[in-house]
Amino acid sequence: MVEAGFLVQGHQRPVGMLMQAIRNDRLHHAMLFVGPNGIGKRVVALGVARLLNCVDPRPEGPCNACRPCTRIDARQHPDVILVEPDTSKARWTIKIDQVRQVTQQVRYRPYEGKRRVVVIDHAEALTVEAANAFLKTLEEPTGDTNFILLTAQPHMLLDTIRSRCQLMRFAPLERQLVLKLLLEREIAPEVAEVASGYCEGSLATALELCEEDALTDRRAFIEGVLDLRDADTLALLDLAQSQARRDNQELQTDLDALKVFYRDVVILRSGASQERLVNTDLAARTRTLASRVTVESAIRCIEAIDTTQSGLRRYIDARLLMEQLLLKLVDAQA
Repeated sequence: MVEAGFLVQGHQRPVGMLMQAIRNDRLHHAMLFVGPNGIGKRVVALGVARLLNCVDPRPEGPCNACRPCTRIDARQHPDVILVEPDTSKARWTIKIDQVRQVTQQVRYRPYEGKRRVVVIDHAEALTVEAANAFLKTLEEPTGDTNFILLTAQPHMLLDTIRSRCQLMRFAPLERQLVLKLLLEREIAPEVAEVASGYCEGSLATALELCEEDALTDRRAFIEGVLDLRDADTLALLDLAQSQARRDNQELQTDLDALKVFYRDVVILRSGASQERLVNTDLAARTRTLASRVTVESAIRCIEAIDTTQSGLRRYIDARLLMEQLLLKLVDAQA
């Protein structure tokens, strides 16, 4: 398997292209890996770093056993720099000081490796000041440094940064592959089945769902939204307030779950088999709602959730956004 040396599965095409570019000494100095979060973009980026510095490369990629490979895996290699946002804050940002540290380092030759590799994870989190500072480094590349930017939201990057990078797209993982990987981790089959369907091709999301109470919380939120049809306005406002108090990323995850539920409604309303449902544990609730709404109405609900998520990414008031969304979803059920 071509991805074996990269310690990743499901990305044969991009990994094959990267390996070919490295073998031919044609790897672009700046790469932009685009794809959903949690599918393995960072694993591939570190695989590129290992292959560029490996002392015993194999046909399937780096050997993963030599000193450079093991030091990169342990995050101890001085020439492989990982830049990422502070995820403990409500708003994830990569600040200008972090970029300045990188620009200082890339002025000099690699300390011990063949090449220096700078990986910027969640590149969309670069502040305007940080992005402009980083742009200057991209405009004047050194011959011994490669930059790899990772993002699920390329539209949030400066056009000038995107134009200086070679784009590499990564697709979501197939559901059966995610299920296989979960079962290999000895996760209960019934939990793995639901998580692999809901995660939209993200192994990281699937693993989070398999944590204790995660699927229970997801189901409680979806059922709470559906129960608003027979509740009063105060219940709607209470649910909006309780969700707005959650961490932004947690709220986004809940809304992803709600969006997948309405996708299931569209599938059933369109006459497709129940076997295609993602939320198999909510099949009865899905059938009930599908009997009440049209396909067009369910699609409008999905669009309303998308609009809410976009507003949350711009840090518009979460309580107001949730109140507006829940009102639209209740109206659709009427």
